[in-house]
Amino acid sequence: MLRQRRTSGGAHGIVMTKKEVADLMLDLCDYKTTANLEKVRLLDPAGGDGVYIISALERLHDSAVRFGFDFRKSLTNIRTYEIKKEIAMSLKLRIEEKISEFGIFNYDASSIVLNDDFLRAETDSGFDIVVGNPPYIRYDNIPLVDRKYYRRKFSLFNHRADVYITFFERGLDLLSTSGRLCYICPDRWLRNQFGASLRNYISRKFSIPIVLNLDGTNPFEEDVLGYPMIILITRESQPITRYYAVRSLANLHDIALEFAGMPTSNPLTPKIIPKNELGDIWHFEEELDYKLKGMKSIEEQGFKIGIGVATGADSVFIGKGLQGLVEKELLLPIVLSRDVVAGKIKWSGHYVINPFDQGKLGNLIDLEAYPRAKKYFKQNERRLRGRHVAKKNPLHWYRTIDRIEPSLLMKPKLLIPDIKKRQVIAFDPGAYYPHHNLYYVTDSNSDDLKVLGAIMMSDLFTQQINRVSVKMHGGFVRHQAQNLRKILLPDIRSISPDMKNELKELFDRGAINQIDKLIKKLS
Repeated sequence: MLRQRRTSGGAHGIVMTKKEVADLMLDLCDYKTTANLEKVRLLDPAGGDGVYIISALERLHDSAVRFGFDFRKSLTNIRTYEIKKEIAMSLKLRIEEKISEFGIFNYDASSIVLNDDFLRAETDSGFDIVVGNPPYIRYDNIPLVDRKYYRRKFSLFNHRADVYITFFERGLDLLSTSGRLCYICPDRWLRNQFGASLRNYISRKFSIPIVLNLDGTNPFEEDVLGYPMIILITRESQPITRYYAVRSLANLHDIALEFAGMPTSNPLTPKIIPKNELGDIWHFEEELDYKLKGMKSIEEQGFKIGIGVATGADSVFIGKGLQGLVEKELLLPIVLSRDVVAGKIKWSGHYVINPFDQGKLGNLIDLEAYPRAKKYFKQNERRLRGRHVAKKNPLHWYRTIDRIEPSLLMKPKLLIPDIKKRQVIAFDPGAYYPHHNLYYVTDSNSDDLKVLGAIMMSDLFTQQINRVSVKMHGGFVRHQAQNLRKILLPDIRSISPDMKNELKELFDRGAINQIDKLIKKLS
């Protein structure tokens, strides 16, 4: 089950999977009425309203009628966990009511619905199918006591992992030798660092017959924020992965038929990925239109990538009205993410206070030498001392989180907002200091920076950054430094002078379509 308030990862309420999505997932696991399900063991680790279990019971009963086995006896092969008592009780009643529809009255479903924490409960293994919608709770919203437990118990729960990583690990460990796990969950683990261990684990020990990208659809009963996917993982070796970019839930039935090798009136064409080409970071999206062979990363070409200053208290260190409150020599003009508009810098007039003494490397200014700054910081002392960076070193209570280097202000640089739906890059000749919501690329050669900026506005860059970055709600992409370092681009030093001049001109004009035509000639 998917927890509500996806933007914060909170666990307030439950968002249920639509029945047609649950039915598809059961089909992918081959839990069908046309199969003999008498001895097939099925587990849903997060029961919720029982959409998976109720559908499974209907299929199990139809299979019993078809193949002539004892339906009641086969119920012992169905199990689900639900951590919340009131939800577990409601689910138990629903299941008992469903079973009564099949002529079995006064059945106690306590053996099917277990009111327990799946991640802590003692349970046997050997399940043929693990299927469901595990909870989604971001790392920061996981109680500390649970984090500590997950780190001890689960080897794949590391970095700032979401709780659903633990559901993957436990579910996979409980599979039989031919078992299948099918989850619907956010796709962030395919790209984020916290998913690396899980990706490697699956690559070593399992196969992935099919992945469905549900971005653009709503597979849940309520509107939620996120980028859901369905993934089927099996212990049995599979040579390929079928990847579907699902545009409508109406296509699910055809996908199920196609996956089963049956004819469909509306055939879809999946992307076929050989298992040995998945690699550590899985890229299921559309193929690049360019060959990356011979291209280099940004830093391999001599450019430097960085991120702007984090203060820990922007309301204190950054503002428009700081002149007169602190000494003039402590103020640097700072460019904010919102100042980068349509590829140009429209400075909003903000300054940042630099609390570091440039004459003494690493030292803070002596407040006695700056009476205005001393008075200002004292007025905000409580706010500044409450920050983690100040608690670590109380003597340095008025420092910014990051050290400010005024020399960066004077360097020519490209500015890239952290989160943008469309690629936005601005050139700063050396007039501003970047805020922490901006990434920057520096080089001593302004012309080469503009050429690089042009290439970074092209589809070649956009397709790669979309592959390696986490997408936020609404299609916004995070341009993190770790992602920028992975991008491969043509070697700028090998581009002809004439083409460089043309790219610089197009960059200044923001002519993306014309840039793309030129870049294709280089690839």
